[in-house]
Amino acid sequence: MPSVSPTHSSGSWRRTASITCGRSSGTTRTSSSSTPASSTTRSPTTGDCSPGWGTTNTHTRETPPASGAPQCIRRGVSAGCIITHGGTGSCPGGRCGRCLPSRGWSRSGCRADPGVGPASTRSEERRSTPRYSCVREGNGRSRIRSSPDWVNSSPRRRSSWRADSRTPTGRWSDLAARRICRAAWAMVPGSGRTTMARCSIRASGGSGSSTRNRCSTEPICRSATGPRSLTPGLDYTGPPKRMVESRPSRRDSPGGLLMRTTPADRGLIELPLLTPHLGFRSIGDGRVLLVSEAFNTLLRGQIHCELMPLLDGGRTAEEIVAALDPAHSASAVQTAIAALASRGYLVSGDHGLDPGRAAYWSSLGASPRWAEQRLGEAAVAVAGDADPLARQLEGVGIRPATVDPSLSVIVCTDYLDERHDTINRRHLESGKPWILVRPNGIRPLFGPVFRPADGGPCWACLAYRLRAHEEVHSFLRNLGGEAAAVRPRALEPAVLEAVCGLAAAEIARWLVLDDLAPIHERAISLDVVSLESGSHPAMRRPQCLACGDEALYRADRPAAPVRLRSSPKPVHNSGGQRAVPPGATLARYRHLVSPITGVVTWLTRTTDEADPWLHVYWAGNNVALRSRRLSSLRRSLRSKSAGKGSTPRQSEASALCEAVERYSGAFHGDEIRSRHRLLDFEKAGESEAIHPNDVQLFSDRQLSDAERINARGHPYNFVPLRLDPEAEIDWSPVWSLTQGRHRYLPTSILYGVAEEGGDGPAFKADSNGCAAGNTLEEAILQGFLELVERDAFAIWWYNRLRLPEVDLSSFDDEYLASAPEYYGRHEREMWVLDATCDFGIPVFVAISRRIGERSEDILYGAGAHMDPQIAALRAVCELNQCLQWVQGPARRGGGHAVDDAMSRWWWENGRLADHRWLAPAPGTTPRGKEDYLVLDTMDTRDDVDHCRALVEARGLEFLVLDQTRPDIGMPVVRVIVPGMRHFWERFAPGRLFDVPVSMGLREHPLSEDQLNPVPVIA
Repeated sequence: MPSVSPTHSSGSWRRTASITCGRSSGTTRTSSSSTPASSTTRSPTTGDCSPGWGTTNTHTRETPPASGAPQCIRRGVSAGCIITHGGTGSCPGGRCGRCLPSRGWSRSGCRADPGVGPASTRSEERRSTPRYSCVREGNGRSRIRSSPDWVNSSPRRRSSWRADSRTPTGRWSDLAARRICRAAWAMVPGSGRTTMARCSIRASGGSGSSTRNRCSTEPICRSATGPRSLTPGLDYTGPPKRMVESRPSRRDSPGGLLMRTTPADRGLIELPLLTPHLGFRSIGDGRVLLVSEAFNTLLRGQIHCELMPLLDGGRTAEEIVAALDPAHSASAVQTAIAALASRGYLVSGDHGLDPGRAAYWSSLGASPRWAEQRLGEAAVAVAGDADPLARQLEGVGIRPATVDPSLSVIVCTDYLDERHDTINRRHLESGKPWILVRPNGIRPLFGPVFRPADGGPCWACLAYRLRAHEEVHSFLRNLGGEAAAVRPRALEPAVLEAVCGLAAAEIARWLVLDDLAPIHERAISLDVVSLESGSHPAMRRPQCLACGDEALYRADRPAAPVRLRSSPKPVHNSGGQRAVPPGATLARYRHLVSPITGVVTWLTRTTDEADPWLHVYWAGNNVALRSRRLSSLRRSLRSKSAGKGSTPRQSEASALCEAVERYSGAFHGDEIRSRHRLLDFEKAGESEAIHPNDVQLFSDRQLSDAERINARGHPYNFVPLRLDPEAEIDWSPVWSLTQGRHRYLPTSILYGVAEEGGDGPAFKADSNGCAAGNTLEEAILQGFLELVERDAFAIWWYNRLRLPEVDLSSFDDEYLASAPEYYGRHEREMWVLDATCDFGIPVFVAISRRIGERSEDILYGAGAHMDPQIAALRAVCELNQCLQWVQGPARRGGGHAVDDAMSRWWWENGRLADHRWLAPAPGTTPRGKEDYLVLDTMDTRDDVDHCRALVEARGLEFLVLDQTRPDIGMPVVRVIVPGMRHFWERFAPGRLFDVPVSMGLREHPLSEDQLNPVPVIA
């Protein structure tokens, strides 16, 4: 391999090697590294290594010193104590508080780094202290996660502890001399708490094989004064307790079961009454059970047994005290009443509700007295076809109002009726709340309450999301206006009464419980066929044209530069190196999935849940928001988002992010844009504009023959008209990381499905370089890696290059190693090619074909990443997505699951014998993990800087368009590098022809006529 600089701006290049986790083998593997004194070893005696990262089973470790030898925590070897931070003197060893004799490898599977604790007192190395929370791996092993300034964010890199570190729970100096298993420190940045996980290995030493000595990483309770100190010889084996303090919520106030009470319901209640939805049962031995449909609790003490029968609301507290005298003192009875009231078990009996209605409201969290007062004060105005709903509202105790109502209710047949816009603007001006109710049809809908005074979503916010889901209905509206709108026609009087009754009950619930009621911020859908209901969170759109901030939707607002920030990447899996695990991504953004209020209509697994290896999720959304053409509608209906991953969570998160990426990258009308001619930029002499064909890269022959090429009808290989320099079109800014300024490109190639009917050339945006991420930097990196992947794929495909095979078994990854065998069970052959190009970033192409049949159904999937193992996982997982197209019921019926004509032609006619370049190059040795260099960094920002350097070293420019939407929050970008090739048919001169020659794969560049005539299917 060519020599590589051993260092980078924030990381170092190293050869990849690994040790295998598990206890099945005692093999040892070593590798060279950027740290000469380190090597990677596996103990033959213990058969296990320290906790791993991600879903892979490989780690890099320094060789532990001989038993009893002093070891420096920072350097990992006996090469200088951490007191001096990398000094060359020998470690003093002993119990110096910072360096202790190594414990080597424990049978627990965790390497005990001696003296975990502070590392340096040098003032120049003091930095702000991050905050952490405890994490535990699902496989029973712990991970050490931290920000780049802290310890062991990755097994490949080390940082240090500092003696002056302070945390929200105090100093850690008392832990400096403790011998703690490294798995006892499991931390992740950003939680606002510093907590610890305990290791049940005795602090006093010993690595015996008993159960007590195995690392369990159970949580240590965080007390008010900080974590419990670890005392030598004490084994912490007690039950785990809550690790972080919970924030008090509205549901905890004023106490217990009830969230809404009056002063009369608290303290020593004058007329105490057992909360109406509760009952009591004495079970002997001075114990009594409080029971209800959804709540049960046990009370101890004879006083409770004797008190319960008296809590009927007809006796005063004084009368109850007298009734229990002399068995119980007055103070004891009064204390018991007050205590029960504080838990919500008692309310005031001074109310006028009947027992059933009182029990209904108390079961919802409101005392009867509170409900009675709120309903008595409320008045509701009902408009539209109001009779059924008005009757039901009166039935739940709400009086009608014509002047200054507490709430206005509009009964409608269509949530998107344009007349609602006028009502919405009127309420935005007045600040009064209102609600829509659509009671008819087979899918009734009501809510949320639009609350202009509270800054909640308005009708226009909801309508924008709703239009995106009713694709066909919105298309008809775009085409024919309100007259073409589709409205529900189904109407059954009994069902109508039932729906109106439920809507009235929920409206009353909001009037009583306000923000605790579901319709406060959610729309409620019903399905009268399946008898299912749905709750859909409604979110305000900050860029809403009706209630939003003008600075977020004006087309002429100033564009902001893209500023990179630190983005630690503690999570390593088949999806890459991420800031948070996929489960955290799903938890944060799952509210975006809803067929009513979400940006993603549905998210579902499409592979068999019983299949432990194949995990594919699909998500659906509408990107043809303003479509007036049937072709655009059909494209939107067919084009959905697939997720890939080696675990279900990774695939699900991938599908969700892919769908959000598509939605955010579509044209919505609030994008920054200005109308200019290309000549206007050229006359300014600032070279601000980029010619669109510098990005799209069509050849002159393709542009001249656009009409004939487009007549073939393949949507992916559409060729636009030539750009007339005199034509006025919309241009939007993109940020150049290379030049540190804004450049301009036509809006229509930056945002998908732009407005139709424009007077400019029919540019069509593609998704090349678009990506979503947990952070902006993560999205930029993923977008660039997609450019690298497709650029390398196009160079391989159209030049029909013969490439070496990749040995999947070399990665010590069970998932990768089992891939060929899995495909073999489906009567398919599978292999992976190395398509790495001049950027040096590993790019792999996974290929599979059916064996034993005439139609081979050849599939392929590509992946790119700076870590070759992740690149291989990506390629295999992308291939897995395609497997569904040619497997299952569709295949057994003689067809395919995709109706694209080009794809069907390829699957039916493409054969390996006719396309030998799809097979591994003959006479070449398969590439293994050890053949690749990996950039070892801890921060995604450093990875982006490295990628930018690669781009600029080739005379190219690194551009970023931030497409993050204010109402979504998930970072989405489009990365653009003019000159890098899409894998669609883009045949302009450049890298497609030059790179094979510069890499020595061809002696001379091919001509356009010599390129592969078979298009790429996607």
